[in-house]
Amino acid sequence: MYDDVVSQLLGEIAIVDTVDNALNMAKKHDYKLRLVTLEVEYLAPGGSLAGGSYKNNSNLLGRRREIEELESSSRDISLSIT
Repeated sequence: MYDDVVSQLLGEIAIVDTVDNALNMAKKHDYKLRLVTLEVEYLAPGGSLAGGSYKNNSNLLGRRREIEELESSSRDISLSIT
């Protein structure tokens, strides 16, 4: 009964273990696939990336957020020293 609903909703989505593997798979298939990682990052057709765990440093979004936080902390420290 629910098989058709699940198939309609998820039939075009592939689950991949890591964002790096998702990016490799997307590139191999000309960015036409919908991919979701185990950390809930979503790679849409065309290559846009969304989602992921805020505190997870093993994904691209987590790394970017950590870089931004470190840059902000660095600026705050520089201002307090001068």
